[in-house]
Amino acid sequence: MGVRTHHLLAIVITCVWTQSLAAQWSPMEKLARGGAIGSPGGTHPLVADGGTVHAVWGQGGAIHYRRSGDAGRTWTDAVSLTTHRTAQYPCSLELAGDDLHLVWLDSRNGGWELYAKRSSDAGKTWGDDERLAPGLDIFRFGTAISDKSIHIVGGSRSRLEKVPVGQSSWTWTWGDIYHLGSTDGGVSWSKPRRLNREPGTAMRPVVAVSGPSVHVAWFDQCAVQEKPGWDWDVYYRGSLDSGAHWEPEVRLTNTRTHTRHLQIVATSGSQVCCIWEDGQVFNGTGMVGDPALYAAVSSDNGKTWGKTQRITRINAPNGFATHAKAYACGPRVHLTWQDAPGGPTKPKAIYYMTSADGGLSWEPPERLTQESDGTWETGAVVGSESWALVVMGNGRDMAYRRRDLSPAPNSSRFQR
Repeated sequence: MGVRTHHLLAIVITCVWTQSLAAQWSPMEKLARGGAIGSPGGTHPLVADGGTVHAVWGQGGAIHYRRSGDAGRTWTDAVSLTTHRTAQYPCSLELAGDDLHLVWLDSRNGGWELYAKRSSDAGKTWGDDERLAPGLDIFRFGTAISDKSIHIVGGSRSRLEKVPVGQSSWTWTWGDIYHLGSTDGGVSWSKPRRLNREPGTAMRPVVAVSGPSVHVAWFDQCAVQEKPGWDWDVYYRGSLDSGAHWEPEVRLTNTRTHTRHLQIVATSGSQVCCIWEDGQVFNGTGMVGDPALYAAVSSDNGKTWGKTQRITRINAPNGFATHAKAYACGPRVHLTWQDAPGGPTKPKAIYYMTSADGGLSWEPPERLTQESDGTWETGAVVGSESWALVVMGNGRDMAYRRRDLSPAPNSSRFQR
């Protein structure tokens, strides 16, 4: 059997395996209707403990909540957790035992400020709203939890940069990366502390935590010599004592392309996986290139990082992997993102992929929406070692699909 025949056979086996996986997903079901807004960046709109899943989203200036006790098969009715009608997106949940924490952005005092509230009975009842960082105007944020230790990283809206693109313009919100934390389950919070070295150059932070180890990443243009700066890179800082002290920042990427939209998760032991989007350049009128998701893994709590690997190749070089969302449970990483299987003029699709070893290797991608479904945007992902659930949005409604996981045959796993 020749090399070409082996190659074709491998493609056929991969396609059959992917189709069989896709068939195991439940039909698309609505989670929320009528103007529901997902939550981008480093937030966790979905969290789980065993088979209990908690979900939040923005709608009509309020944060809404539903809970499932059977891994997403059935759900309680939606309830509103906020009353001021000034809630902005994103919003995020963190769960430790029966302690459930909601963090969101709110404009009731001007700007977008961080607010939080707590439930001590797994979402059945909730305490009062708490204003965390008065006067700090935040555009995107991320959250993480380990027992009573809760961490929030926010990217401030310090500088707006408008760049002409054809007949329109793109606006980028640059600012600083701040960390604030609580070591007593949200009873008290530290004051915001800036983590980025150069002021006004950073955007969209993410955070992960494992015990006292805190891991923060963001993308930054501080190394760009000319403006407008499209040569963005990923930066990382870690803390080994729950944010009391921080190690020097580390530049994880050094490419000539457009790096953005990060995720970071802490898995078993001292392993950390950082995922981002890369592969494009700006040609003066728009973005061109081969955008894909990339990942790097640290096995020593962020002290050193392994080689960057490309982990998606949907319709390459004419795909468009973007806006990933990740969730970790033990050594398993659940990942969802939006891509362009039919090219830039066709409806965008939602994909799912999982890693059983903390991001070192990945199982084949699974397509969750078809062209006939129209374009869907990334919502959120959650799961365990035995099941996965993906939420997606189309600008009006939010929907979900779920499936049970089974160990993949060794021949079907691959390392990119």
